[in-house]
Amino acid sequence: MSSDDKNDSFPSTGELLLAFHVLKRGLRSGGCFTFLIIVAAIVIWGSRMNKDYSPYPATEAVSAVEKEQQNTYYVEIIGNVNLRTDIGTDNPVLIVIPIGEKLICTEKRVTSGGYLWYKTSYKNKTGWFYGRYAREIPR
Repeated sequence: MSSDDKNDSFPSTGELLLAFHVLKRGLRSGGCFTFLIIVAAIVIWGSRMNKDYSPYPATEAVSAVEKEQQNTYYVEIIGNVNLRTDIGTDNPVLIVIPIGEKLICTEKRVTSGGYLWYKTSYKNKTGWFYGRYAREIPR
């Protein structure tokens, strides 16, 4: 079977209901054999897809370090920018971050107006700066 023949999606609700009704009908008529055939078909189908189609979401333990890295953004300041107490230009300025500074940011948000803001700490002050004056850089 080529990779083009594989369907990577979970079976549709209709397919699951059909399988359930066939299984139910087979068991009602004492058809344990029907049950085994359907289970085998599901197992084979799942293995051909190389997927685990458990009805429960996968629970992976994410370490605190991994979680922190997922929410970490590395930026370089490309224009002097105000670090503010909160998102928005109407909030007080804590300090000006100069061009060339490289920062680690813990959050980024886009406002309803489409403006990007980053949260960071700089010289013992934590606040938000407007993302237009920064570019993300590789870790």
